[in-house]
Amino acid sequence: HDIGSWFKVVIGFNIDTRLWRRTDGVCQYTIFNQNVAAIDYTDPLAMVVIAAISCSCVKEKLEMTYNKQEANIDKYITSNLKDERTVTYNNGSARLTLVAGEGEELAADGTVGFYYAGYTFNGNINSANMFATNHEATATAAKWELTDPDYAIMEIDMNDSRLLEGVRNGLLGVKAGEECEILFCGKYGFGNSTFGMIPANSALAFKIWVVNVSND
Repeated sequence: HDIGSWFKVVIGFNIDTRLWRRTDGVCQYTIFNQNVAAIDYTDPLAMVVIAAISCSCVKEKLEMTYNKQEANIDKYITSNLKDERTVTYNNGSARLTLVAGEGEELAADGTVGFYYAGYTFNGNINSANMFATNHEATATAAKWELTDPDYAIMEIDMNDSRLLEGVRNGLLGVKAGEECEILFCGKYGFGNSTFGMIPANSALAFKIWVVNVSND
């Protein structure tokens, strides 16, 4: 063909799909380089169909990414679930309790005070992937040098809309004195948004040191 222009769309990870425009204004749509249809480039409906296919493929690829992240989280928890540790799952979040707390459990409309350290999660939790903390010992161990450090306790109302869904689901049920790790895939984090140094759709992990719980 006399190809005027072309572009490539990837469907999932395996299907090589190309859509190009000839100089006569006709798009040729192929899968694995086998011609399956000729599409009029000037037809709005045809382009809507192509856009819908592309959108569907992007969503499928994203779900595969989230599934892989959840598999890595499960692997991490399995390898770290020992001694008196316990794991709690709630709507996409996994909470690995390292030290059990005491007293009442945090309710869905309660408030909680805690120290934390946040990490992007790629199979392990380490200081190289830490993006925020209000826990002084953790900041010191990571050799963070902050011009204006704030190590005040984070006080959160569980109904606060700013709270990440993954963190909210992971905190539900914690007790005062509990030390835990909350992990979840990018779907329950910042989603498609890039936040500071955190890439879009990143799996996240939070180390949490619960100071107080109130359901009043």
